[in-house]
Amino acid sequence: MSKQITLTVCETCGYDPAQPNAARPGAALAKLFEAGTNDAVRIQRTRCLMSCDRSCALALQIPGKYSYVVCDLPVSQHTVDALHDFAQCYLASDDGTVAWSEWPDLLKGRFAARLPPATDSHDQ
Repeated sequence: MSKQITLTVCETCGYDPAQPNAARPGAALAKLFEAGTNDAVRIQRTRCLMSCDRSCALALQIPGKYSYVVCDLPVSQHTVDALHDFAQCYLASDDGTVAWSEWPDLLKGRFAARLPPATDSHDQ
């Protein structure tokens, strides 16, 4: 049984203090992802990923693998398609490492962090 990717999307990204009640680009991006999900990707919304200067932001996670934080994402179907392409490579990898050559062009330069898998203190 393969693991499922959790794609956590910041729904509050893109807050504009001049228009505090305006629709947020992060929520629009989350909605696009939710409309195009598949069994391998679970969409989870969060209120903040603390990447306000680099919105829209999201995180990709699979237990036991490296996790990724991606920022500066445009709200578009191209973003959704690029993330789904990256997710397939991520899912197929043994440890979560995806070769730069396999990154969709839209995502290059937008990664903020790659985090190693959490380990149980007894595993060290």
